[in-house]
Formats: sequence, structure tokens, C-alpha cells
Amino acid sequence: MIAAEALGLGCCPISAVRNKAAAVSDLLDLPDYVFPFAGLAFGFPAQTPTISKRLPLQVTCHVGRYREVNLKEAIAQYDEERATSQPYEKQRLPKNFADSERYSWSEDKVRQYSEPERADFGDYVRSCGFELN
Repeated sequence: MIAAEALGLGCCPISAVRNKAAAVSDLLDLPDYVFPFAGLAFGFPAQTPTISKRLPLQVTCHVGRYREVNLKEAIAQYDEERATSQPYEKQRLPKNFADSERYSWSEDKVRQYSEPERADFGDYVRSCGFELN
């Protein structure tokens, strides 16, 4: 991705490939012991893309041992900063949840994980010849 971006290409990883792994595998005619895990889209951007704000490293990177020191506070601050700089255009799963006046990254993740995704991925990988023991 760094090399592509150095040439002026934009890149976007697509993890949703795992949502339809068997169909993607059939489309690409993948052999046994090969399965699609992610896609990568390349193209010349029409405009300079906005880089999504990320969680602070203290939340995602733990050196030596896992620590939850000030984790809730750091995520709350991230929610606030992201809501100000990159508010969500729409709320996830509106039919299942009431509209939220202060929709945040945290609420988006709660909604995202409230419904199972890729429940059949393990079975699919086994069908490709892998044992997941």
C-alpha cells in the first residue's frame, strides 16, 4: 500500500470479502487450501481522501503486558474528538436501535457487534481443507 500510495494511487482494504468468502472463492476459482481473507482496491483518487481518525495507541498497543489504565476515559475522549472532526453520516442498524442524538464510534461498534457476522467463516475455511483444531 505504501508503494502504491507513493505512485499516487489510493488504496482501501476490504474486509467485507469475508462476508461472502465462498462466492469470492468461486469467482476467483481458488484451489484447495486457499481462501479469500481481504480484498484491496486501488485507484487514482479524484480528490485527497480524508484519513479516518484512529484510536489512540494507548488503547490499541500494549507493551510488555495488557493494561486498561484510563481505557474508558481515552475511548470517551476519542468518541468526542471523532464526533467533532468526523461525525457519522448515518447510524448503523436504525431498525434495531433508537436514533441517537450523540452517535459515537463506541455506539457504532456496539451496534455492529450486536448482530453476528461471518458465523459461517470457520465452516467455510474447513471446507477449503484446513483443520482448525
